[in-house]
Amino acid sequence: MPTGFLPEEDQGYLYLNVQLPFAASIERTDAVCRQVEDILKSTPGVKYYNTIAGFSLLSFVRNTYSAFFWISLKEWGERTHPQEQFDAIKAHLNRELARLPQANTFAFSPPAIQGVGTAGGFTFVLEDRAGKDIPFLSENLNKFLEAARKRPELTGLSTTFLPVVPQVLADVDRDKVLKQGVDLGEVYKTLQTFMGGSFINYFNRFGRQWQVYVQAEGQYRTRAENLGLFYVRNKTGEPVPLSALTTIKQISGPEFTMRYNLYRSAQINGSAAPGYSSAQAMKVLEDVFAQTMPAEMGYDYLGMSFQEKKAQQGVPPAGNAHRSVRRVCGPIGPADGQQRLCPDRAGHAHWPGSQERYSDCRVRATGIRKRQIAYRRRPDRGADSSEADSDDVFCVRIWLRAALDRDRGRRGGTPRSWHRRHRRHAGRHLPGRLPHSRDVLRGRKAGEPREKSGAHWHGLAA
Repeated sequence: MPTGFLPEEDQGYLYLNVQLPFAASIERTDAVCRQVEDILKSTPGVKYYNTIAGFSLLSFVRNTYSAFFWISLKEWGERTHPQEQFDAIKAHLNRELARLPQANTFAFSPPAIQGVGTAGGFTFVLEDRAGKDIPFLSENLNKFLEAARKRPELTGLSTTFLPVVPQVLADVDRDKVLKQGVDLGEVYKTLQTFMGGSFINYFNRFGRQWQVYVQAEGQYRTRAENLGLFYVRNKTGEPVPLSALTTIKQISGPEFTMRYNLYRSAQINGSAAPGYSSAQAMKVLEDVFAQTMPAEMGYDYLGMSFQEKKAQQGVPPAGNAHRSVRRVCGPIGPADGQQRLCPDRAGHAHWPGSQERYSDCRVRATGIRKRQIAYRRRPDRGADSSEADSDDVFCVRIWLRAALDRDRGRRGGTPRSWHRRHRRHAGRHLPGRLPHSRDVLRGRKAGEPREKSGAHWHGLAA
């Protein structure tokens, strides 16, 4: 039977993402958002909506060609008609939004657990584990999406990876800067101030705090060729135009780079098609990855998909935890049914949980590296049984207590009361009274009475 995690439910709201062509202006984004708002106004079951232009919730990147909508639905009791239900509203929006040719727009549900991821469905991460360049990741991403979109179990596949965004590169020629006698830092500061903006300070006015920025007017920084209008001074005080020190290039590159587990990655969002579970969708993604991706690529999950993958792996049983202690601490008992004998209050060896004692077997705990442990073969207990594991863990705890008490006694400190109460379980290997640290500094030994004379109190000869 197909398995799943937490199903998508009607939480009273949903999200909507708008993605325009790369490097589109904010004016074009605003125009598309107004068309989306007209669709939302005529959608039954929608009560409110908020528009955030210039931000993408899926990638958390701010740019001019992305937008995001928060759509609040009517109360559940007010949505009584079938077309006002959550799935019907989302399907209606996606059908209407698909008719907008200006942008890639789609509605999607929030995560089943608020704060775990940013979207419902699955979040798949494609990783470049070989550390190659961006075209290598982009090529494999397109190959993966092409194969994944052919599978009927998946729907709504999209990615936040933007590898070929048009960009303008202002390349500063450092040799020319040095020959002209211009400070390189002043060149970069002038580029940032006039073409971007520089923060100056704050000031208070009208009961509010205001920020001061310096930048060129919009009409003087809309074109890269306007760099010739700005100047920097050299060592002799003469102005040098920025156009003489820089070269303008038209390039393409990623809008941002996502790193997951230190690997350059691409995020893929989507959901299972109707009639399929989330576990089936994740299995299909892994199958497509195994069929199409080279050995240099890897994958992982984010958000709710990560939690679902961990739940599929399950929790190891308690017996494995006992065995892990045995592996960390080293072999603490022979195999083939031989079990450790634990000491009682009198130092005699016995089986934990029983009244049977073996007076001929004494236990000595003389440290971590030197110790003698008595063993006796028990044919009724197997080496891999839970009772054997509990015996081993019980003896490890006693051994650690004895080692800690011994170490504290060697350093001259008083053991903690908890260890002092259980010191008898270690076979009485320590003296009846451990010396105090201040007694050791004064030359006294354990068990000697503390004299109250000033000379002996300070460890001096009388």
